[in-house]
Amino acid sequence: MLKPLAAASDRSLSGTALVRIDVNAADSWRLEAVMPTIEHVAERARKTIVISHRGRPTPGKPLGKLSLRSDADALASLTDREVWFVSDTTVPDVRRELQKVPDGAIAVLENIRAFRGESSDSVQFAESLASLGDYYVSDAFPVLHHPAASVTGLPKLLPSYAGFQLEVELEKLGKLQSRTRRPYVVVIGGAKAHDKLGVLESCIERADVVLVGGASANAMLALSGVKVGKSIYERDPKLLAALKPYVGHKKVVLPVDFARADGKILDIGPKTAKLFAKHIAGAKTVLWTGPLGMIEKKRFARGSLEVARAIARNRKAFSVTGGGETVTFLKANKLDKKFSFLSTGGGSMIEFVSGHALPGLEALAGKGKAQKAVKRAAPAKVAPQLPKLAPAYDLFFHNDFDGYASAAVFLDFLKSRGSRVARYFATEYGHQFDDVWNKKDGLARYAGLKKMNPAILVDFRYHPQATFWYDHHATPFSRDDWQKAFQPSPARIIDPDYASACHLVLDALVRDYGYVPSKHIRDLVRWADIIDGARYVSPFQTIALREPALQIESAIGSLQRAATPDGQARPEALPWLVEALATKPVDAVARDARIAEVSARVRHQAKETLSHYRKNTSVRGRVVVSDVTELNARTLRFAPFYLAPEALFGITLSQRGEDVFLGQVGVSPWKRERNSFNIGVLMTRFGGGGHPQVGVMRFSSRADLDKAVDYLVTLFNG
Repeated sequence: MLKPLAAASDRSLSGTALVRIDVNAADSWRLEAVMPTIEHVAERARKTIVISHRGRPTPGKPLGKLSLRSDADALASLTDREVWFVSDTTVPDVRRELQKVPDGAIAVLENIRAFRGESSDSVQFAESLASLGDYYVSDAFPVLHHPAASVTGLPKLLPSYAGFQLEVELEKLGKLQSRTRRPYVVVIGGAKAHDKLGVLESCIERADVVLVGGASANAMLALSGVKVGKSIYERDPKLLAALKPYVGHKKVVLPVDFARADGKILDIGPKTAKLFAKHIAGAKTVLWTGPLGMIEKKRFARGSLEVARAIARNRKAFSVTGGGETVTFLKANKLDKKFSFLSTGGGSMIEFVSGHALPGLEALAGKGKAQKAVKRAAPAKVAPQLPKLAPAYDLFFHNDFDGYASAAVFLDFLKSRGSRVARYFATEYGHQFDDVWNKKDGLARYAGLKKMNPAILVDFRYHPQATFWYDHHATPFSRDDWQKAFQPSPARIIDPDYASACHLVLDALVRDYGYVPSKHIRDLVRWADIIDGARYVSPFQTIALREPALQIESAIGSLQRAATPDGQARPEALPWLVEALATKPVDAVARDARIAEVSARVRHQAKETLSHYRKNTSVRGRVVVSDVTELNARTLRFAPFYLAPEALFGITLSQRGEDVFLGQVGVSPWKRERNSFNIGVLMTRFGGGGHPQVGVMRFSSRADLDKAVDYLVTLFNG
């Protein structure tokens, strides 16, 4: 089973990474496509080692234009990180050079095909190469159909992950194998008929029309009796015999006129271009597998250009093409952005849509015979026995963005396994809930239920009534006896190293239950990490609220208060928001009228709110203190650091109701490396809790809150 890179925890990516990509193209478009993967890994890895190839060099001979030195320069132009080029082509020499590469840098190895053992898929070479890293990331979709040590060997030896572009490739190209919108038109081109035979064989059943040009058309025209002269096509008897059944097939459309030169057919003619364009105009799905003529010469590129323009004009169709030659042609004619998806693969795309197994993908998914593990690879573990899923669950989650996102991931997982959520309950910290929560039946009491379904509890402190519990807070236990009796299991996990509970939930469900998250779920997790882990670009980002996820986060509190019945202490959950986050992209959820109205109001109030902060904020040494207890609007969590960027610590005073006084304490996300305090643990002294970098303290009087602030200011300035 593929392990997506997005599901990997920061801790699992902290070692030295081996990242396999494919830069074998005329320009840097393939490199640009995988830069998100490289940046994601480099941000977390101690060192990032990039592996790729160009052409088919002979080991031991000069590389010339096949060297990756220029590709290392191209990568350096696309990142702010330090990039090193390692020119050696033996692993011992590479290992010695890598010792010079500083932590945090990216090292690009020389053309991997110049290493002896790569192209022969040598087990010994793969083991030697694997010893350079702690884990492996593949974002080399264009080469996954070729067995090689760095493609099929490494994933059998190291913990392995699928890169972002690879996941996109599988998602987009998967639409051509299932859920295909009709009419489905396939355009077959290219100079090698044997490469396209698989596409023809596999698509003849699924496609409504197959338009054939290039070498495949030449061969089929020759079989039908058309004089093709010296035209390029393969005369292999077995290939011709395989193509013959498709000559005259009702779904197959061959050229009716041609552009010739020197006795060769070098392009389709204008009548054929119009015929092909007519079929394409009515399509809902289009796959194009290669040029229809000799596109190197403008005179014989007209047919391909007309077909490309026809595909571009059909805005209603899901259109796909790939391969270096075709994509370069589209870019040159400024049509590349008019296609729904440009696959980085050529041969691999053809193999994949033809239904053939890709050896590199099989190896990455853990299929096939495992090789001997290298020394640093972890030993295999016996899969734990996991509890059987119930038909329905009651879902408890913290009443913030991370809580709602965690609930959404769990909901999506349950639906994929045929289960469901019966009831939703938002949880909140506060003295008024402690006596209830700390009972043995505290979950039922908190929810006001006499009879419960099995419970799921995410992003909140532990309760033994929960069947599933995932949390990342630094202070997850409210009773000492519960903490002593707690036994970790796949269904009950606490890990404060995670930026968000949502990411912890995703990792656990992927690893232990085989959950396969969609792209929008992975994006939701990314935003949960940013928001709950305070990974913002600047304080202004949190005030401007331009990103959809931040707009949702800004609206949750107001929407919950509006939905909570009078007299009910606990906040009312918003089931519609959980369900929306589970099924829609974040930007679509933010456009919901309920969220849009509240977030617009918050943004409108931001100027007034910030003005209040300015009047009630003081800097006390390394601490900025903001008193917004009288503010009748949403507090701006990072406004203190916006007003006092020199501060290391921030304390915001606020009030809920008549007798709940809160102090939100946090470290500046832009200076957190200078902090030596665990804020969440520190907050337990004051009836609160939290994470290592942020927490909340609670009091029943303003005087007690002020005393705690004075104590913390003295402590932080000590």
